[in-house]
Amino acid sequence: MEIKKNPKVNHSKDSKLYFVIGLALILFLTWRAIEWKSYEKSNYDYEALNVDVEDDEEIPITEQLKTPHRHPHRLQHPK
Repeated sequence: MEIKKNPKVNHSKDSKLYFVIGLALILFLTWRAIEWKSYEKSNYDYEALNVDVEDDEEIPITEQLKTPHRHPHRLQHPK
C-alpha cells in the first residue's frame, strides 16, 4: 500500500492561526447573537403614537403635614 500524503508538507504549521481565526469568528457570532434586537410586529404601531387625545385627569393636591423637626442631640431619653 502506497502512502498518499506528502511527507514534506507540515499541516500543523498553521494550526494556531486557524484556531485563532475560528475563535475570533465564533466570538464575533456570539456577540452579534447576544446583541440581536427583535421587535414584535403589530398592526397598532401607528395608532400607539397618536397623542391627539388629551388626558385631562384631575390630580388631587395632597395635604402635607408639618411635623416639628427634632435634632438627635436634643432628644431626651427615658430614664
